[in-house]
Formats: sequence, structure tokens, C-alpha cells
Amino acid sequence: MAQHLRKGKITCIEISEENAGIAGKNIKDAGLEHKIEILVGDAEKVLPELKQKFDLVFLDTEKEDYIKHLKLFEKNLFKGSVIIADNVKKFKHKVKDYLDYVRNSAKYDSEYFEFGFDAVEVSFLR
Repeated sequence: MAQHLRKGKITCIEISEENAGIAGKNIKDAGLEHKIEILVGDAEKVLPELKQKFDLVFLDTEKEDYIKHLKLFEKNLFKGSVIIADNVKKFKHKVKDYLDYVRNSAKYDSEYFEFGFDAVEVSFLR
């Protein structure tokens, strides 16, 4: 994904310093360190501190935290920003609150995309 960015940057939040180190090495080996930044810490502490706006957000954290994390970064979204929530079929019982919110809130247009054993929910901020 980073290879195809013409401008902007990918921001990742990783709670594990070990995993962030591994990802950082892979990013550097790929020559993409100027396009990807890794923030190390608990998303619940990192998200409220973010000032930049995001065009696209990919949620793949603890599934029961999707709704909490969405509400923490809503202030950082543009009209038309895209939120992709991963594993919403496999963990449907854990993401129920999230799905109810994006599907029934007047804030989002949301669509479910199933592919075999799992699915993603793609939502656009109105």
C-alpha cells in the first residue's frame, strides 16, 4: 500500500514494542520508512493525542475495542473518510456494537463485504 502512495503517510499503532521493532525493520528493508510511521503504545492513549486527519483507517485490533477506537478517532476523519473493519464475520459477536453503530448512525454509509470465511465492513463518513 505504501509503495503506491503519491503523498501522505501510513500511520500504524502497535501496542507491542517487539512487534513494532519487527515491523520497523521490514519497513526499512523495503525502503518505505519515509512513508510509514509506527506509533508504539495503547491505542486508547495514542488516538486522543493524534492531531492529523485520516483519509482511511483500517481497524484490526481487539475486536471488542472497534467501537471505542472508532469514537476516539472520529475527530480525525474527513467527510468521505473510509473506515475498514477487519474480521467482522469471524468475530461478529465481538463487533456487534461497532456494526450497529456504523450501520445505524446517520454519520456513516456502511457496507458488508464477505469473502469466504470472513468479511470486512467498509464505512464512509457522511
